[in-house]
Amino acid sequence: MNLRLRERLRIFYRALFPEGESAALISGSVFLGVFIAVLPTIGLALPLTLLATSICGLPKGPGLIASFVATPPTLFLFFYPLGYLLGDALTAPPSANIALLDELQKLTPGTVQAVLGHLWHDARPHVLAFLLGSLIVSLLTASLVAALSYFIMVRRRVQSPP
Repeated sequence: MNLRLRERLRIFYRALFPEGESAALISGSVFLGVFIAVLPTIGLALPLTLLATSICGLPKGPGLIASFVATPPTLFLFFYPLGYLLGDALTAPPSANIALLDELQKLTPGTVQAVLGHLWHDARPHVLAFLLGSLIVSLLTASLVAALSYFIMVRRRVQSPP
C-alpha cells in the first residue's frame, strides 16, 4: 500500500476513533451526528452536530463523520418518505385538497400572506406528521448506528488498531 494512502487512512481512523476516548463517548458522538443528520435539518446538520458535540463534551470527529449518513439520496429517497409514512400512520391527518400550482398562480406581492396562510392551514397536519415520523426514524437510526459503533469500538480495542 502506498505510504501516503496509509498515512491518510491512519489520520481518518484516528479522527473517527480518537485514542484515549471511551467507546461510550464515541458512540454518543456518533448518535448525535446521525440523529441530527436524519432530522429535516437540510444544510445545517454539520454545524448543529459540531455545536451539539461541543455542548455535550463529546469528541467532534466521530459525530461529524457519522452525520454524512444523510446524503441527498438517502434523505429524499429513504429517510424522509419513511418518516412521513410512519407519521401518517401514527397521526392519520385528514386529506388535504391543496392545488399548489393554482395557489402559486395567485401569488402576488400583495397576496403572499393570504396564500401562505391558506397553504399552511391545509398542510399543517401533514407537516406535523412528517416531523413526528422523522423524529422517530431519526431516533431509531441513530440508536442502531450508535450501538453498532459501540460494538465496533469495543471489538477493535481488543485487537490492535491498524
